[in-house]
Amino acid sequence: FMLRLRQARTRATEPAIHDLRVSMRRLIAVLELAKEIVPDAGVAPLCRKLRRSLKGFNAVRDIHISLLAARELLRAVPAVRVYMGALRKREVLLLRECGASLRSMDERSVERSVATVQQSLFAVGADPVLASAMPAVLRGAMARTSVRAVRALRNVNAADASTIHTL
Repeated sequence: FMLRLRQARTRATEPAIHDLRVSMRRLIAVLELAKEIVPDAGVAPLCRKLRRSLKGFNAVRDIHISLLAARELLRAVPAVRVYMGALRKREVLLLRECGASLRSMDERSVERSVATVQQSLFAVGADPVLASAMPAVLRGAMARTSVRAVRALRNVNAADASTIHTL
């Protein structure tokens, strides 16, 4: 995540923002598992902070998806070129905003929070009794996540984009 953050700060491009979003989602997933093992390690505030930052990139990601879709239509519908021009202008503005948002992220705070979580996990791993319980705790967390995913899948309605997003 920190590498992707630095890369996106250097140059806030579509691939850099995409890679940052992926790394943020992966970090959040790992932190959610860590929260199962060390609930008092300050994971929840860090996850909230990361989700808030992730949400800030939604608009630029939507533009990028729209540009990809428009590119597919371009040969069949040449008038889409005008729409793509408007999307590109909006993209430039959003990338500028993303750049400002990226620069405002407190890198050291995230590193400290992750280090605290990591130290807490190491402490649990060093205790043989607690370490032996870890696999069961993680299996339980993964089972709960699987149940949520199955429920979300069953609730998918092609006419309702929010159900797809929830999945």
